[in-house]
Amino acid sequence: MSDRILPILNVIELGKALRAERRMRGWTQAELAEKIGRNRKTIVALERGENVGTHHLMAVLMALNKGLEIRSIGRLEFEQLQEVFGEDED
Repeated sequence: MSDRILPILNVIELGKALRAERRMRGWTQAELAEKIGRNRKTIVALERGENVGTHHLMAVLMALNKGLEIRSIGRLEFEQLQEVFGEDED
């Protein structure tokens, strides 16, 4: 399977992508946690899009043989901005 470049615009999408990568390898959350020297709760939080330390995120990416790239995503439409930043309060 070839690597696809998917724009990840929020932490929920990031968590889903990491979960998919973990599952593709047939690893449990506990197995991934063990590989990075953390407990399962860290992986659960990351996959839910909750706040974890960047060093935990980077460790998971390394364990999954993935990296992080910062690049322009072009012009976002209003609906995409709402997804990224949440809905406006009236």
